[in-house]
Amino acid sequence: MAERSGEALEHPSTRQSSDIEAREIVLKILERLDFDRRAVIVMHDMEGFAAPEIAEELGVPLNTVYSRLRTAREELKAAARQLDEGKSLS
Repeated sequence: MAERSGEALEHPSTRQSSDIEAREIVLKILERLDFDRRAVIVMHDMEGFAAPEIAEELGVPLNTVYSRLRTAREELKAAARQLDEGKSLS
């Protein structure tokens, strides 16, 4: 197979399988978050809403959005570290 930047290219079906697995892991981690934090991080990081838009949409103060976003990211990082160490998310 051709190489790009020193790495062998994966077969498309392997890449698709990896993408599906990664998506499932992210969804599993997101499910662990409190609903309010999950809503903010999905709206901001995945759907591209700005913090003021989220505050208006959810009817919460702007600083609450920033706080929830910060906390959600910390929880996501902790879950990712847990996975990296081979620990289960359940």
